[in-house]
Amino acid sequence: LGDQNIQVLLTGSPSEQNLAEEFCEKVQKPVINLAGKTSLKLLPAVLSFGELMITNDTGPMHMAALVNTPLLVINMSTAYFAETAPYGNDHLLVHADLSCYPCLPGQECKDIKCRLLVEPETIIEIAQDRIGGKEIEQYNYRDIQVYKTHIGQNHLLQFKSLNSKAGNHINEGYIHRLFWENYFQIQKDKTLAQDLSTHLPKTQKKEPDFKIIEMSLARGTELLDKITQELGNSPLNQEKINLQ
Repeated sequence: LGDQNIQVLLTGSPSEQNLAEEFCEKVQKPVINLAGKTSLKLLPAVLSFGELMITNDTGPMHMAALVNTPLLVINMSTAYFAETAPYGNDHLLVHADLSCYPCLPGQECKDIKCRLLVEPETIIEIAQDRIGGKEIEQYNYRDIQVYKTHIGQNHLLQFKSLNSKAGNHINEGYIHRLFWENYFQIQKDKTLAQDLSTHLPKTQKKEPDFKIIEMSLARGTELLDKITQELGNSPLNQEKINLQ
């Protein structure tokens, strides 16, 4: 990035200062190191000056989205882009194209392939395209998936695959969106199965079993109803919610 006359600025928490200093020593270009030097009130102002923020799934990621700074987000481990992506248009999301992504909570991983497949050179290439103003509609990466965010109907976040081979995770993103649309009764004229059959990208060789999906989401809705009902009936500091 230094070859494009771009000033790199590093942020982080006080506990990451040593890591930030190590990073600055290894790079060949001058870096402004603000790790541990910005308060939560100051950080959004700092991020608002950026042309692009390269980050993992963090709180500052959402701060950058709030001040309309473009984002290139690297998702690994349990950080699932369809659940925690930054809200806004044209943010770029990257994750390793692995069947085990995202990791299940509490799952031990002895072979962390996702960290190896998302290579620094690939992230730099995507960042250069974005900073240079290139409108890339398709990448041909073999081992990673790239998505672009956009705010769709009903102001809900949606994801467009920029890979020549769309990943199956985009299907799950549609399922998440349709779940919340139905839970909050945004879509009243169709059943979940009808929504899925209409909007779900056909990226799988075998069609999903929409009946099973609808039953699973119905059970999730029932659980959410129980949670919200108990939250409304009792203070959190006096009674624990029983989900059994």
